[in-house]
Amino acid sequence: FGYYTYISTLYSVILFCVFFWIPFVYFYYEEKDDDDTGKCTVIKSVINETLLFFTFSLDIAVLIKTLQHLH
Repeated sequence: FGYYTYISTLYSVILFCVFFWIPFVYFYYEEKDDDDTGKCTVIKSVINETLLFFTFSLDIAVLIKTLQHLH
């Protein structure tokens, strides 16, 4: 394995944490504190919110990239 394999692995771990793990944990504890709903319902809601966060972040990144190409 080369240097670039380690760097790409490091970037993959960072991206996973930033866009999936941290939002998932944040939304989980936010939903858990709200009311006494079932654990399955909380997990479904948290997965939905995490995917919406990822989609929104991806849309913003594409918009920024598009605006950079216009200038």
